[in-house]
Amino acid sequence: MDDIIFLRPNENLKEAGQNAIAKMKGIFSVELNSHEFKNPTACAEMIERGLAKIIFCEDPLDKANLNSLVGIFERAKNKPILVVSGDNFLALKEMIPKTSLCKITEFNRNSLFTCLRNFIVPPNQKLDVRYFQSMLNGVMEVIRDNTQENLTPGKLFEGKDEGSSQEYSAVVAFCGDGFLGSATVTTSDALIHRLALKMLGCEENDLTQELLEDVLLELANQILGVVRAELSEVGYELKSSMQVVVGGSEHWGISSSNGIYYTLPFTLDREKFNFKLCYNTYRASISEIEHDSAGFGKPLLDIRMLNDIIELVCTTFSSNLSLNVSWSLVNRQSMDLYETHSIHLFHASGFQGNILAMLDIPYKTGCDILKHMMGMEEEDVTAEMVNDTCGELLNQICGPLLAKCGEYGYKLQRVFHGDFAGKSNSKYTLKNPGYYLRVKFLIEDQPFFLCFGMDSRYGDSVFDVWDYYQSLPEFNKQQVE
Repeated sequence: MDDIIFLRPNENLKEAGQNAIAKMKGIFSVELNSHEFKNPTACAEMIERGLAKIIFCEDPLDKANLNSLVGIFERAKNKPILVVSGDNFLALKEMIPKTSLCKITEFNRNSLFTCLRNFIVPPNQKLDVRYFQSMLNGVMEVIRDNTQENLTPGKLFEGKDEGSSQEYSAVVAFCGDGFLGSATVTTSDALIHRLALKMLGCEENDLTQELLEDVLLELANQILGVVRAELSEVGYELKSSMQVVVGGSEHWGISSSNGIYYTLPFTLDREKFNFKLCYNTYRASISEIEHDSAGFGKPLLDIRMLNDIIELVCTTFSSNLSLNVSWSLVNRQSMDLYETHSIHLFHASGFQGNILAMLDIPYKTGCDILKHMMGMEEEDVTAEMVNDTCGELLNQICGPLLAKCGEYGYKLQRVFHGDFAGKSNSKYTLKNPGYYLRVKFLIEDQPFFLCFGMDSRYGDSVFDVWDYYQSLPEFNKQQVE
């Protein structure tokens, strides 16, 4: 049982508060008691005993009531969260710790519900199964509306991603408002051709690799739209933070992201079409709840993070392979198709923006990595081995990088880690907002590439390096091996 206090509530706050609490009880089955008090002294006993979880106060308090509230807060056995208006925030910010003081601009049902959900519902909360039934129906509707084809659903199942062999994979990651994860759509070459022909109304010989990947990504985005619509009922407002498509040949794909996994399998004339959802809930920070993105400046690429990851790539590969690793060319990572043997992605996001780090490993380089680290001969190397080994190298790079981001003031969380390797080369494209660079590395004489970038308006423009790279004549030329 959690007690919620409304301090000196006006009629609008009373109504909004009761509606938000009713919504909380209906969705999360939590027990909440709401109380209304005219001044802090009237609720002193409840606060000091540590019973109050959240205190909402919209109307400005005079000096006497502010001092009274601070004194009561200091004596509280368990410190409540104070959710206040701008005037009260300015008066309290020097006396109440940042971890217990939250400023919001509007005290309506949605903002109160967001505070209640984030401060009361524990992290890693599982979604009710009824939402997945609605998602299943939504996937079928997306395919039917776009292609007039009817998928046959299989049985929904929960379980970690063990990896699977696919010919086309599209991943859309999302984050925001206490909820993060990824939606993955996988299918066969035959089925994506069939769906693309119906969706585009074109002839078979008009279909290019780029068109096929665009179609799959569009379907994945529409399916994510279904997910977002379902989760909006629970008060989660999600934003897409990463998009990648891999296709053109058989590849082994696996996600090692932390979270709860559900798979919704479908078939169409024995061809598979699978939708996988990986998600985590987290308790949003007070800074995230207060955040207003319109207040920040222009997009940037932070030179500190770029320097850090280049150094981390060199030291990580050198220490694991006992070989010299160097880097040279820096180009723009475009939204065009790239061809390679394996890619390994790490994506982190938060209310201040997103980062993406990806290793692009050609076949011969991957074999050399396996030989030096595991003693494997080329003929014994499998796609699963490449994913496991290069995925672990990426972890060793991005763990310290995430810590560095925190030192620079970026509050980011891991959202997605996935690996894709094929028996032969596949083609991939990244379609993300923000600024992305492609850096060429050499292990002795064998090349591999790092794609790194970010989508953020948070940092200080003094650290922005994008305009400098844009001015270089060779920067916008695609690297081709």
